[in-house]
Amino acid sequence: FRSYAFVDPRCPFCQRAHRALNGKYSVRYLPISVLGDEATMNGALPGIRGVFRSGDRAAALNKVMETGDVSGLDVSPDGKLDADVNANMEVWAGLSARLPDQQPAVPLFVVPEGKSGNVAVVKGWHDGMPQVMDALLAK
Repeated sequence: FRSYAFVDPRCPFCQRAHRALNGKYSVRYLPISVLGDEATMNGALPGIRGVFRSGDRAAALNKVMETGDVSGLDVSPDGKLDADVNANMEVWAGLSARLPDQQPAVPLFVVPEGKSGNVAVVKGWHDGMPQVMDALLAK
């Protein structure tokens, strides 16, 4: 399967990772809302809904990640989409709980390691991450 990245569109580290990897590798970005208190997290849901509803999800995610601008996107309430985002957040939390330090973070990458069936789970973004992700994703 392909690689996945759990990202919060408001997260500056997620934004840097997205700029570095987008278009370079086949990564499916799963936008989630995990930063801040409950009200702040709920405030990010409209933009995520707009990304999911867009005919061009990649372009919509780029716009939201780079500018925070949700104009032109359908951000209206939708319990089903919110449930899908919450399901992605549960997967993210479950993966985070299996990390050695058990500390959740975004971005969180899930990358298959060749034909072995093993999966690498890598979190965060710092100056050395482009080389780490190149090594994992170029396989």
